Amino acid sequence: MRILYFGMTGNFSLPPCNLLAQSQHEIVAVVVPAGPGQTQPIAQRRPLPAGDDPLEIPLIADQRDPTIVERAWALGIPVYALRRPGAQEFFDLVRQWQVDVACVACFSRILPAHLLALPTHGFLNLHPSLLPNYRGPEPIFWQLRDGVETLGVTVHWMDVGVDTGDIATQAPVVVKDGLTWAEIERRCADAGAQLLLDVCNRLEQEKVERIPQVGGSYQPSPCVADFSIQTTWTARRAFNFIRGTQAWGIPHTVHIDGADLDGAPIRLASVLAWTDDSAEPGTVLGHDGFVLIRMAKGTLVAESV
Repeated sequence: MRILYFGMTGNFSLPPCNLLAQSQHEIVAVVVPAGPGQTQPIAQRRPLPAGDDPLEIPLIADQRDPTIVERAWALGIPVYALRRPGAQEFFDLVRQWQVDVACVACFSRILPAHLLALPTHGFLNLHPSLLPNYRGPEPIFWQLRDGVETLGVTVHWMDVGVDTGDIATQAPVVVKDGLTWAEIERRCADAGAQLLLDVCNRLEQEKVERIPQVGGSYQPSPCVADFSIQTTWTARRAFNFIRGTQAWGIPHTVHIDGADLDGAPIRLASVLAWTDDSAEPGTVLGHDGFVLIRMAKGTLVAESV
């Protein structure tokens, strides 16, 4: 099938793009959100030309994974930066490509209904939660905050709502204690990539059941207050939440009434370990920048700001 791929330059968009590119299907183009300086509704991004000077000193690439932009360029797939998804120019371009299905894995623009209806099989979105729970822009964050031990990924059709379209397939993703944001995101992306490919394979044979969503929940983008920790949590839950969201660069805080800190919140720079012992919640022991915080179950060992 002819696939139009939507994504961003983060870790979540790359594994599905890689797997689809290696399959029997054809990615006709990759679409990413336009940057703040983009003025055109859509513009093609092309790789920078190589230098012709034989004395030019080449830049040695670092060891990070390529983005979907770099991956598409390496495969000769055109890349477009989209500012206005509702622009007529973009609609005409997608119609010209005769797309069978569009696949989306993390895209920060709302897509209009007339565009969603254009591909033969519609738009498929890869969402890192077990829908209908945890709809919204940052489902991994909220699952970590709620202490969910088994996360999940869902492939669903896109409609005009936010993550409300019919479900095609989904699968749980088990995460271990202490994983970082990048590690969790990559595990979800790898599991989701296989699901997305499986759905595309079955769509080609028109053997995909559509399961309507019933009920569910929605969470908005997190704010600073959402990085607070409660001593009513277990130490394990607090440890995994801090480890998983530390990459956001926002200090986590713990509010403890009656502590030696005159009620001021404890700001944590990082978390080191957790124990499963039983103790009175709210007790704080501090020494040389390290704190031991008694939780509802267990003790959290952290480094304070």
